Amino acid sequence: MTSRRLSAVAALTCSLVLVAGCKKKAPETISVTPKSEVVPQQFLGTWPAVSNTAMAITGDVTVGSTTMRIGERVVVIDGAHALAAPDTAALAGFNTVQGAPIAAFLAKVPIPASTTMLGGNSLCGNRDATWIAGVLGSGAQLGLVVFSGAQAPVLSVDALKTSHDVCASFSYSKQ
Repeated sequence: MTSRRLSAVAALTCSLVLVAGCKKKAPETISVTPKSEVVPQQFLGTWPAVSNTAMAITGDVTVGSTTMRIGERVVVIDGAHALAAPDTAALAGFNTVQGAPIAAFLAKVPIPASTTMLGGNSLCGNRDATWIAGVLGSGAQLGLVVFSGAQAPVLSVDALKTSHDVCASFSYSKQ
């Protein structure tokens, strides 16, 4: 009888420890079913914010092959692909990385305008964020450019200069 009581007490104690350990608020996940395309390997990892806008709105970001953690939000990427050299070069105008961009990707993301980031900010004001372009620079730099709009952004220097779908750009570095 004593061993049964001890087992019951041990089980109850373990249950209470597990429940108490689960009280930490988990990040909110904004998700869709990811497609087979994923973010290229060289972009993966945690990137500390370095630009004022990144520190105020996103904080550090963690890029995974099919997810991104932006502030307290985890976004499931609805498909991503590496960009060709001309598209990568067109993103240099945002000055999110020093020097010429080495590589870039474009990811479809479902981030509603109502989603708040750090300090109550949003990524695209009153518009849904639907695309994120990641730009890799030399010296472990990452730039993110956020777009709205149902269609993928046209990534040419001229189109980006006049685009109404560009929302914001952010800079990060692992240095």
